[in-house]
Amino acid sequence: MAQLSFDQTDLNHIFLCAFKDCATSIIDGLSTDANDPATTIAIQTIVEQINYDHNRFAYVLDIIQARIYRDSLWAGAAVAVLDLIATFIDPAFVHPVLQIRGPSLVQYQLMRVLQARFTEMMMADVWSHGFILFIGQLGAARDSIGSLTPGIALHILTSMIDSRHLFSGQNLDMLFDFVIAVGPFLDNQTWDIVDGFGGKLQVLQERVKCEGTTTEKVMPLPYCLGVHTPIIEDTCTNCSPLCSCSLTNLPHFRLIDINGMTSTETKLDVFKLGTAQLFASLPDAIDDQNAYHKIQYALIGIG
Repeated sequence: MAQLSFDQTDLNHIFLCAFKDCATSIIDGLSTDANDPATTIAIQTIVEQINYDHNRFAYVLDIIQARIYRDSLWAGAAVAVLDLIATFIDPAFVHPVLQIRGPSLVQYQLMRVLQARFTEMMMADVWSHGFILFIGQLGAARDSIGSLTPGIALHILTSMIDSRHLFSGQNLDMLFDFVIAVGPFLDNQTWDIVDGFGGKLQVLQERVKCEGTTTEKVMPLPYCLGVHTPIIEDTCTNCSPLCSCSLTNLPHFRLIDINGMTSTETKLDVFKLGTAQLFASLPDAIDDQNAYHKIQYALIGIG
């Protein structure tokens, strides 16, 4: 009876398939709790089994993105998972072509996967809620291996605002989720980024007005473009009438002016939430000039 023989290529393929099955099972079974100790053990096990094989490494990042796409509840935990991979990866593990190794290799591969996934999503009628929550988390996280740069965050925002699919399904609401997540980060950059951020949101406002679309999302009060300078005048020429800008430089957002919304109910919901946020931030001193202006803008917004 003839004996079966396998060359090294066959064996590598068999081991790669076994690794893929194992890694997929582990990733799909991870908790949505980013602090679950079992997640740390599981990721350490996967990284140890990569065994300096770039194909295995790339596959792990692919299946992480695949779960993010179909499981929006796992988006926050996925950020922690990627950080664990960067922690456990061997600093000597190098890209097969480029001189990128260790945690930098994790960052490089993640950015490649993100770019491919985002480009693919922008061509689809319906976007992935999980993926947008995930990139929003990366925009908000400053100490993650996948933290977005201001330029990348602004590019993502621009692509979403300019997309011909913006008003399909729940895409507009997903865009608002992203804005809320990355808004404070972009707002604390150099003035060219801050100004670019404001300009893109003005484009968004015009698109929403032209479309006549309403959203179920309840948004904060519009952000003042002059927040970096003291507001001491009766009116702020850089703001919409319902502006919550203040001397305290609290984080706000340049979002859709409620006067441009077509739904009275939506306007009321926005005003209620914005006013609640406004009063929650008022100082204790009743003679504080900052409090005076906040109240004044709120009264103007009653309209």
